[in-house]
Amino acid sequence: MICYKIIMEFTDEKLDINYLKENNLLKYFSNEELKTIEKKYKYIDVYFGNNSFYREKNVDKPFIPYPIDVNDLVNLHKTILKRKVFTVMEFGLGYSTIIMADALLKHKKEYDKLTEKPHIRVNDMFKICSIDTNNLWIERFKENIKNFPKIKDIIEVVYSDIHINTFNGRMCHFYDNLPTINPQMIYIDGPDTKDVKGNVNGFTFNNPDITVISGDPLLIEPILIPGTIIIFDGRKNNSYFLKNNFQRNWKYTRYNDLDVETYELLDETLGEYNTNMLNYCNIK
Repeated sequence: MICYKIIMEFTDEKLDINYLKENNLLKYFSNEELKTIEKKYKYIDVYFGNNSFYREKNVDKPFIPYPIDVNDLVNLHKTILKRKVFTVMEFGLGYSTIIMADALLKHKKEYDKLTEKPHIRVNDMFKICSIDTNNLWIERFKENIKNFPKIKDIIEVVYSDIHINTFNGRMCHFYDNLPTINPQMIYIDGPDTKDVKGNVNGFTFNNPDITVISGDPLLIEPILIPGTIIIFDGRKNNSYFLKNNFQRNWKYTRYNDLDVETYELLDETLGEYNTNMLNYCNIK
């Protein structure tokens, strides 16, 4: 058995916008968005029936994005670069999609400089697939990235409905349409409860008091390779659901200051390609 040590990317360190400046990431945000970047917000949860939760002081405007969370964006960017991630699957597109795509491009730049490439098997190199349930958000997102063709070229946005279902007799929900990729990193920041359709025994997720419980990571768990990391942005109840239903050897870590939880797949390496990948990514 080849053993390896998992690198810890997330810390409780307080971060500021210096990392975004130093890595030329502020260019992806509008002037209006940049005004919020150093502010601390107290969010208000408001439910608008068929709309969504909007966490914004001006709650009468529909489809207002979350204010920029610098800590989240910085840590996602650092994680991809430190782990040398090639492929990302994301649930819920937004600022994070752009920042992770930038990190993939920076990794690609360094990878292309290598005179001798690692002997690995990755079909979808330097690609992020983001799954979302809101066509309006998708169109706005595409409009926002049209001036960044390099970023646009490596992002695949997948629209999908979500339906309630069960896993081992327990209530959860699944996206109807998942991209056919094998990601080294999965970031979960969606969906909203109001997006989940259908019912089981009359029970629905159409209530703001009910937390989302995505079963999708359980569905794809068998195809994931050792070294894969899953990152939850909040969604603690969903995280516990996975923790209690995963069937492989996952290392769980909670970062309280960031409200982030991670799962890292510690199974024995699958063979030469997987071992080479772990070595290249410094996960050993």
